[in-house]
Amino acid sequence: MLADEAHRYVRPVGFDSGVDVLSDNNLAIFSGPKHTGRRSRALTSLVTVMRDNGLDLEIYELTGNVLGNVAWRVPQARCGFIVIDEARKPAAESVDDKWLTYAADRLREQQSYLVVTTGPVSGSLATAPRRSELVLEELELPEPYRDRAPLCRRRVPISVRSGH
Repeated sequence: MLADEAHRYVRPVGFDSGVDVLSDNNLAIFSGPKHTGRRSRALTSLVTVMRDNGLDLEIYELTGNVLGNVAWRVPQARCGFIVIDEARKPAAESVDDKWLTYAADRLREQQSYLVVTTGPVSGSLATAPRRSELVLEELELPEPYRDRAPLCRRRVPISVRSGH
């Protein structure tokens, strides 16, 4: 199912930058407002990197409490993880340079990968020196999505059917 979703994903301009960050560091943070495709882009980047490295598509969702926690251990080797950080006060605010380095090193040792989606950068993440290496901001939407978004918003209510 994830493989199908990744295959259908329309890759926006700059998509490969997320793949490169994740491939080089085993960790990538996708930052930006809600409803901008962060989750789909993060998952597709994760699937792409895992395939490129010959890994099975074994992907687990983790809670935001792993972010900034230097006691965190990678739960399983040779797999992927995603954190969807949508709390009122995003957990990514507590991420600092020490955690970014720690997490990337632990993930690399386990041949695993972690993608995080979060809101606009703030808190200690905003001043972390490695932010520029690991955080992707101002993500571009795929062009077809931009062109079709207003049309889709008009048609969705008409095509919704009850399951009764």
